[in-house]
Amino acid sequence: MKYSLALVKTAEEWVRQHGLIDYGGGQLQDFIKVLGIDDKTYRRWMIEKEEFKTAIERAKDDYKKTLTHDLHETLAMAAKGYEKEVTETEYRPNPKDDSKPIITKMKRKRLIFEPNVGAAIFLITNLDPEHYQNRQNIAAALKSSDEREMTEDEINAEIERLEKLEKKE
Repeated sequence: MKYSLALVKTAEEWVRQHGLIDYGGGQLQDFIKVLGIDDKTYRRWMIEKEEFKTAIERAKDDYKKTLTHDLHETLAMAAKGYEKEVTETEYRPNPKDDSKPIITKMKRKRLIFEPNVGAAIFLITNLDPEHYQNRQNIAAALKSSDEREMTEDEINAEIERLEKLEKKE
């Protein structure tokens, strides 16, 4: 395949829809197959063709944003719980045309997915870390009362003291 703006547009659209290597996206071999180029050509274009490189990077970024949005939605659904209606269909062979089976039974089911506490905790601690934390935030360095830095022995003694306090609780 010869390099062209149409090919750049095709490449960008493919990466936008499928991703490319990063973030669990499409495989490079599938991408170059669609474009009709080989691995060496792809790598050379990424170095030599600025518009190609920019288009691929822009598409990867769009794919990442879409994926992030979709994962937020899915995680939120799992955290809150949801209902989903599914249709189960049974078929039997069509004696007149094998490519068109005959529906023998169609049944609709409502599936209920209970809220997932782990997903909820993960979401809330990441969305509002100021108010929800999995553990205490210890940002201050240990210092003695005269504000000088503690020696290693003093730190170890303080750790032992705190461990003893924790065991009493």
